Amino acid sequence: MIIVIEGLDGAGTTTQSKLLVEELRKKTKKNVTWSKEPTDSDIGRVIRQYISSGEIPESKSGKMPMSSLFIADRKLHINSIRNSGNDVNVFDRYYLSNMAYQVNELTFSECYSFNRNFPTPDVMIFLDTSPEECISRISSRDSVDIFENIEFLTKTRDNYLSAINYLSTVGCCDTFVIKTDGKTKEQILGEIIDIVDEELNLGMNQLLFQSDLMLEVFSYSGVKIVNGNISWVTPNVPSDQVGKAFVDLSDRTTLLVCAEILSRRNNPPKDIRLSRFLSLLKMRRNEFLNAIKN
Repeated sequence: MIIVIEGLDGAGTTTQSKLLVEELRKKTKKNVTWSKEPTDSDIGRVIRQYISSGEIPESKSGKMPMSSLFIADRKLHINSIRNSGNDVNVFDRYYLSNMAYQVNELTFSECYSFNRNFPTPDVMIFLDTSPEECISRISSRDSVDIFENIEFLTKTRDNYLSAINYLSTVGCCDTFVIKTDGKTKEQILGEIIDIVDEELNLGMNQLLFQSDLMLEVFSYSGVKIVNGNISWVTPNVPSDQVGKAFVDLSDRTTLLVCAEILSRRNNPPKDIRLSRFLSLLKMRRNEFLNAIKN
């Protein structure tokens, strides 16, 4: 499971993401890890140098697009996560940051197309902090990046909110927006935990479905829907549970398959089917669960 904390520079993404890891380790028996982007890799260090100085790195072919560096760094990040074996991974920033900060280099559509093969977050939270509050926090630091000024942060906040809206229209994960101005670290963490608790409980539970839906779901198991990776949870079915099976709703592909099946029930016209499918994808997990149960 991937949980992402996003926000402007100075919004407290690092503080809150680390506090969240501590809380999850206390409350669950799962392996929880924290990581950030840019990473501490060689590529990540080049990116941070650019953020500090504004000097775009050059290669033999000339100046390198920053988007390419972020993608390369993200590949290293995701590979390390896949090899870690952790149950829950908390990210301090992910591709939503690229969409907000690199809008002059890539459109939202282009940025998303470059990132869509990376794992989709199960929970993404945007800490909506005013640029004025961010500047107040940043001013206490020993050094300030070139992008940390009121005009740039104001524009970037608008980019974030537009990018969040764009991701919702393409069926990506919903992003929860938390207003942080005037709140203590503890209050903000409490709101984050409330969101994660709801999503984590539903996302980690194995849900029991009637056989008619499950037969249709498993009929997809040989189809390469998302990079050919489909994760089913299929324990031995007890004798008193014949005709039923388990499926893991923490898997995004499973959610998409269920939404597809439900949208075409009773053979509705294509336009109604598409509308139904999109409405299902926009639901929060508890709403989606209720739709499937019904």
